[in-house]
Amino acid sequence: MIESTERKIAIERMQRLFELASQRTLMGGDSLKLAKKYTFIAKGISKHYRISMPKEIQRNICKKCDAILIPGINCNVRVSRGWIIKKCNICSTQKRIFI
Repeated sequence: MIESTERKIAIERMQRLFELASQRTLMGGDSLKLAKKYTFIAKGISKHYRISMPKEIQRNICKKCDAILIPGINCNVRVSRGWIIKKCNICSTQKRIFI
């Protein structure tokens, strides 16, 4: 089992990478490639330490293209029968989140 300090550090790194990726996504342009790289690194940290990503991060990353999903910028959000549906504008993948 992973030591608790290693786990805390890994989660902090994933959160910091998510913040950086969100900032880069808001910038747009060539920064989108860097934002995808940050999310890819965060997923790698999660796999390496065998811990799941925090829910607030996991719910805002596209599974197919690793883009940060920010409503109004690169995703559409709908609410339908107890579900939040986020549709990525880059790859058209839908992410369904139970309310």
